[in-house]
This record gives sequence, structure tokens and C-alpha cells, in this order.
Amino acid sequence: AAVLEFAQRLHEAATKLSRELIVVLRAFMDKPAGSAWSGMINDPDLDGSFQINKGFRQARQLLLDINRLGLPTSTKIDELTLGTFVGKAQRLLANVEQLKHLHAQAQGETVLREALEQLQVWGFERQFAVVPHETATAPVRRTVLIKEWKELLTEVGDNQSLLGSLKDSPFFAAFKDEADVWGRRLATLADALAQLNGVQRRWVYLQPIFGRGALPNEQARFRKVDDDFRRIMGAVKNDPLVVSFSEFPRLLHILPRMTEQLEHCQKALAVFLEQKRSMFPRFYFIGDDDLLQILGQSKDPTVIQSHLKKLFAGVHTVRFGAENKAIKNAGLAILRVLWETRQCKTEVDLCSTPAPPRWV
Repeated sequence: AAVLEFAQRLHEAATKLSRELIVVLRAFMDKPAGSAWSGMINDPDLDGSFQINKGFRQARQLLLDINRLGLPTSTKIDELTLGTFVGKAQRLLANVEQLKHLHAQAQGETVLREALEQLQVWGFERQFAVVPHETATAPVRRTVLIKEWKELLTEVGDNQSLLGSLKDSPFFAAFKDEADVWGRRLATLADALAQLNGVQRRWVYLQPIFGRGALPNEQARFRKVDDDFRRIMGAVKNDPLVVSFSEFPRLLHILPRMTEQLEHCQKALAVFLEQKRSMFPRFYFIGDDDLLQILGQSKDPTVIQSHLKKLFAGVHTVRFGAENKAIKNAGLAILRVLWETRQCKTEVDLCSTPAPPRWV
């Protein structure tokens, strides 16, 4: 009687909510989980007599009475049989269109749920691939650099496309909040990673140059960028999960400023090198790194030895005088086999003209 009374009340609630919910009564006829009672079928009299035949009859009659109220009952999936459907064939046929809609909704929601679970797995597992890096000049400072940029940016873009495709589903509304969180997270990652990739490339190029003390007027600007870059990379090293990077404080404010400052430093460097090349056009024959090495080691003129072959065709080495204060003669490489030495008519005085562009 108590069960039927509960079923009647549940049916009344189900009728009121029929436009929004499908209410199903869970009916456990065997041993309830976590209960000492063996269940209605096994012990219908609750006295340990185990009148199982009587239990089956009572359980069947109770289910029939509940169904007559118009309230569907459910069964556990591991107890589902063909008989379950055969016994309700008429009701299934009467509600075939509703069942088709329910099936389509279940399939659609499954696709959405699996896609979001795929994003969750990516978020929990995807880490930055990094390599250690240390400065070549004293004092030695260590950090890490991110590698495999192409794969990382491709994955973020693919995840954005996947998330965008979910919004076309008619069943998207139930997953909108979770999808919006991932949308903001991936948008931040796509923007920030693209900027950080450029920042890292410029930093790797400029750091050895400014580390040697080049361009004193730009040193303060580069040191600020250097500190910010090392702070970001330190966070990546401490928490290598890619999704965690999107939570770095003021990330989308810091990176554009770093990009702007590095561009300014690079332009100042380009102007400086152009001035030196205009003084001695043969400097156009060598790259920026080689030229910076020559200019940065102006107190050690022997550095020029490794660059002579690029600056002067056929010249292999030069011979310096005492204490490297003058160049006395040059060694010429002829056909890469025969060697000749030519005495300079006038010694190149390195003391009175110490700047490399002039004496070179």
C-alpha cells in the first residue's frame, strides 16, 4: 500500500512536469544495496522465511498496479531482457515518435559529452615540451625554452574547431556553461602561445648580444623583458600543463608589451649594425652574429681571424705584431693548396685606430 501511495504521488508530479521531464520509478525487487533485508522477492514476509514464489507473485502484481497508474518503472541494465520490451510492446508502439526523439537526443548528447571529455583529457595530460637553456656569458643564468611549437599550436587550433562544431548541435544548451569555459581557455591559449612563440625567438637571438653589453642605451629595456621572460618560463617549468598557462596573471597584457619592447631593441640593433656596415661595406658579406662578435671583441683584434675568408677573397690569416698592436703581413690562400705570405707595405696600427671598421 505504501508503495502504491508513493507511486500515485509521483505520477501526479510526473504529469505536471511532463513537458520538461520523463519521470521513471526505480523499483528494486531484489536485495537493496546497503540493506540487511534480502528484498521483496527473496523475503516478502520480512521474517527470513524466504517464500520466493510468493515474492515473485507479489512483485509482479505490484509492477502491474504501478503501470496501470500510467507511471513507467525501470530495471537495472544488467537485468534488461527481451521480455522487458515484449511486455510493454503496446506502450512502445504508442510512443514511437517520442522514443525516436529521445534516441536522437541521447545520441546527440553523447557526441557532445564525449567531445568535452576529450578536451578534459587533453587538458589533464598535455604538457609543454621544454629544453634547458643557459646563457653563454657570465653570470650564467638558466631557464627553459619551449619546443615543438607547431604541434602545440595545431592542437590548440584543432580543439577550438572541435568546440566550435559543438555549438551547431540542437542539444548544445545543456553543455553551454562547460563549453564556454573551454572556449575562453582555448582562446587565451591560442593568442598567448602565438605571441610567446615570437617572444622566445627574438629573446634567443637578442639575449647573447645584450648579454655581452651591446647597445648600452637599450640595456634597461632588454633587462625588463628578460626578467618577464624568465618569470613566465619559470612558471612553465613549475607547472608544465598547457591549460595552466592560460591562468598566468595578466598574461595577455604582459606578452604584447614584451613583443613591442623586443621589436624596439631589434630595430635599435639593426640601426647600429647598418652604421658599422656603411663605414666598411665588406661587413655586408658577413651575418649579424659574426659582425657583432667582431665589434663586441674590439679589444681582442685576433677575433677577426675566423672571419677574414668572408671579408677578403683569398686572405686566410693575418700576423699580428707584439701585443697585437699591429698587423705585419697576411697569409693568402691560393687554390686552397698553395700558400703565400705577403708583407704589408705599411703596418696596420691598431692602437691609433682601435675601432674594427677602420683598421679592417
